[in-house]
Amino acid sequence: MKKESTGPIPLPKIFLLFSVFALFFSAVSAYGISGDSYDFPISDPLMATIAGTPPDEELKGILFRERVYGIEIFQDKELPPTLRNIREYRFSLAYHKGKEAPLIFIIPGTGSNYKSGKVKMMQNAFYGAGFHVICLNSPFTRRFAVMGSSSNIPGISREDAKDIYRIMRMAYEKIRRRVAVREFFLTGYSLGGLNSAFVAEVDEQEKIFNFRKVLLINPPVDLFTSTKIFDDYVTRNLRDRADIFFDNIFEKASHYFEYKGDVYIDEEFLYDINLITPLQPHEMEGLIGAAFRLALANVVFTVDMLTDGGYIKEPDEVITLGTSVTSHFKKVLHWTFEDYLEKILLPHWQRKHPGENREKLIRSISLRALEGYLKASRKIAVVHNADDIILGKGDLDFLRSTFGNRVRIYPRGGHLGNILYGPNVDYMLNFFKN
Repeated sequence: MKKESTGPIPLPKIFLLFSVFALFFSAVSAYGISGDSYDFPISDPLMATIAGTPPDEELKGILFRERVYGIEIFQDKELPPTLRNIREYRFSLAYHKGKEAPLIFIIPGTGSNYKSGKVKMMQNAFYGAGFHVICLNSPFTRRFAVMGSSSNIPGISREDAKDIYRIMRMAYEKIRRRVAVREFFLTGYSLGGLNSAFVAEVDEQEKIFNFRKVLLINPPVDLFTSTKIFDDYVTRNLRDRADIFFDNIFEKASHYFEYKGDVYIDEEFLYDINLITPLQPHEMEGLIGAAFRLALANVVFTVDMLTDGGYIKEPDEVITLGTSVTSHFKKVLHWTFEDYLEKILLPHWQRKHPGENREKLIRSISLRALEGYLKASRKIAVVHNADDIILGKGDLDFLRSTFGNRVRIYPRGGHLGNILYGPNVDYMLNFFKN
């Protein structure tokens, strides 16, 4: 499957302005930027996380040649009736015809795919800077679980990295006659930043791409800690009204999913369903947590269908294309990532690593598992925000001590709120070009 188009990539919609209390952050590291010299306009990290950045003028109007490809990773994979329409893993390529150029892979965050707003804007920026660009899907999506994960159970960082690397090889084989590549680069944001670190480690062994530089953008340092923050947003702010909240969001999300097709939870989703307005701080937390919970629910439900694990549906229950799964999906909306880790990831992990416990699993899926490699690898750098809502106690210190002068910490921006802010984009492009 392939589709070619040329034209400007539409800019993400500017989010609604909400009435919130301003929270001021001024933490600066030895390798950070002072608050006085950084003009990102949103000081509230929750607001920044939801609202994002109105892109600068230089990112507008770039025309690029793009093709969308489908590759069948597992040709003989048996799928349940509800998932048999997902036979391909899709990715997009933006390329300079007849021109040798560096190629960069982009891995997005939880629930996002190759056509989400942040990915498209990054693709736009890199293409304008002279790169060929391949945009992938997050490993924490339904399509990856079905046609990307060798185990049908995404979430184990090193396993996901090997699966992503396989996809990268197959994607490059698919397009290599079309593009002339000088060298390879890699970046990812949020969970995609964590994935990028593990993929870089795989590449050190496989040496297919020999990535020249790798940039991790706002990655979780400890994945379990970051997901618990999102889950706590739901339990703390929606404890007495979670059922009503999820009934509401499910009704609107159902129409959204029907209209959009594949289920991808990203910044455009938060805008499009426009669930609550105006948002107070506790409502922003609830919405951010709910968006993560929806992405998680989508994966849990898919894993249950693929493995027949009996987590959501009864083991002997038959679900066909005509079966309503509304009640099942509502049930899984109450799963936390800790539930997913305890009930699905840990048993899967212990089958391969007998005797290892929960704590070792939690460490194995975090950046801390790569501490020695990240300290030694001069080609890997990280950018983050001092007020990022996904960071736990000691995480910024870990980044500083591990990456040294290869870490850049901005004083504000929340989680990815400033990823498309002009100075951030300039730094990102200069990192790869120089």
